[in-house]
Amino acid sequence: MRTSSFGKKEKLKSRKALALLFKEGRSLNNPPLRMLWIRAEQIGPPSVKIAVAVPKRNFRKAVDRNTLKRRMREAYRRNKNLLHPQESDASSGLNILFLYTGKDLASYRELEEKIRELLSRLFKVTSEKS
Repeated sequence: MRTSSFGKKEKLKSRKALALLFKEGRSLNNPPLRMLWIRAEQIGPPSVKIAVAVPKRNFRKAVDRNTLKRRMREAYRRNKNLLHPQESDASSGLNILFLYTGKDLASYRELEEKIRELLSRLFKVTSEKS
């Protein structure tokens, strides 16, 4: 399997998991992005599942929301190697939501830099807790 892919198994789609993420998830901020994350019990090897969101309140046009979501997914796909699942904690994975909080369209380079910083901070936090 290619490591730089972003397949169906990596997408967080469960309504229950997303509701739990909003209710009990921890957050890291790096404007214009906010990352919510929570450890998830899983059967099988640990995995990371992500979702991206852009509020309709900030971007009324769907084309702008979709552009930002596409840029965030691509930035994650290219930098997900910064976040390695911990081999010591085999029963847990991570659920992550990238929430765009800015008011203006960000460039791909800016989003990639912010996501890279958030992923390295998350790796430090999760490796300390394990």
